Amino acid sequence: MIMTRPATRHEWAVALICTVIASICGGALVIQWLELHAWAETFEGLIAFAGIYFTAGLPAWVLVRGWFVFAAQREHASITDIVKDIRDTVGKN
Repeated sequence: MIMTRPATRHEWAVALICTVIASICGGALVIQWLELHAWAETFEGLIAFAGIYFTAGLPAWVLVRGWFVFAAQREHASITDIVKDIRDTVGKN
């Protein structure tokens, strides 16, 4: 977050909230999926959980920042134009 600072405080707050939520939910998903519950019994396991939570939040930060750039470039476009741009980018015409 510090290396590429958002343009406004609003963007920073939204990106931070999305990152925290994605960290918690994504980390919990990974822990459940890989059945790592036994790690919670040791201090080292809890530290490993912190790494999982941190890593799970990184994609959310990238996606939110990408969305802000995408939306800023199309600030005055209508919703139909934005949907068309997204469909063209994804390749689903």
